[in-house]
Amino acid sequence: MFLPRRQRKRAFSLVELLLCIAMWSVLAGILLLSLDVGILTVKSEEAVVKPSVALRESKNIYRWLQKVMIKACIERRSFQVKYYSGYRDFIRIQWFDPLETETYRTEGRCWVAFESSKNLFYSYTPAWHTMTPAFTLKISNGQKNGQVVSRISVSPYCLVTLKEE
Repeated sequence: MFLPRRQRKRAFSLVELLLCIAMWSVLAGILLLSLDVGILTVKSEEAVVKPSVALRESKNIYRWLQKVMIKACIERRSFQVKYYSGYRDFIRIQWFDPLETETYRTEGRCWVAFESSKNLFYSYTPAWHTMTPAFTLKISNGQKNGQVVSRISVSPYCLVTLKEE
């Protein structure tokens, strides 16, 4: 049954429907973005972890460095400890012969920085089992304003020591 033109119910056209959906999508995106910004600011404030967690992770770094020294001595391979300025959530070793990298990642459980930035290359020599020069790592529970929870030192004769603060 056909109704006369004047009595037909008017429906939305496809263009009007798409425009309406687009407007609602933009509004929903703005709302979600504003909520995400609030969540991100909370996460950045949580960048400081508990000192006990950072201390436990520093003990794992200490053991990892000891393992690297033993592996280098047994396999008679030289390596360099890569220097990165500022606090990082990783430590990187560059092995030689064959050339490969090994990285210890803290996954944000603590932050690592070199105590001194005078030297950019810390090299291990397997012939004499020495580290040139010696270095110290500061382990912190926060990237910028965290407290130093421990220090890991590697002596010229590859003795790795952990000192809790």
